Amino acid sequence: MANITEILGTDSVSSSRPTINSNFELLNDELASVTALLNPVTGVLSGLTSATAQQLSIVDGTTLFVVNTNGATVATAATFLARLILVVQSSSLVLLVLQQMQQQTMHQVF
Repeated sequence: MANITEILGTDSVSSSRPTINSNFELLNDELASVTALLNPVTGVLSGLTSATAQQLSIVDGTTLFVVNTNGATVATAATFLARLILVVQSSSLVLLVLQQMQQQTMHQVF
């Protein structure tokens, strides 16, 4: 975070010019650091090695995918390229899943 030097009301503008220029340079450097990760034109976030959040939502007009401490909600077709492991803790959930599977044409069952 930029360490901005305060300019007092009693300071003259001409004597504060180096401080003002330094403050703008610090702000510009911080802004460049942010725009290196988040493109303000495309809205694309890239170059992160990790991120921490309370919730992750993917929205394209409607909410397509949500992950939070309550679990995950997928509201669109999904393709899993690796194993999908389901841990079921409720027999009523198993019954609901089986009913949904019977109603839909299944090409592959994992």
